[in-house]
Amino acid sequence: MLRLGHRAVAVHDLGDSVRVDFEGRESIEADVVVGGDGINSLIRASLWGEEPIRHQQLHLVGGYVFIDGPTPIVHAIVDMTT
Repeated sequence: MLRLGHRAVAVHDLGDSVRVDFEGRESIEADVVVGGDGINSLIRASLWGEEPIRHQQLHLVGGYVFIDGPTPIVHAIVDMTT
């Protein structure tokens, strides 16, 4: 499910799923979490702790999706507040 305006504050590995806690919002449980919250990411820190950032000389690619009709909002979380 796609939700805008949510700030993740904690990520918990439950084995078969992941629980994401949000600031001032209800937590969710999902099979997969995609973190797009930047290099100083909560998701990154949850996976690797305070490991130093390794500069990889990678390039990022962005894009747009054009959809006719209502936007499908099914089982995705997006944090657009960072």
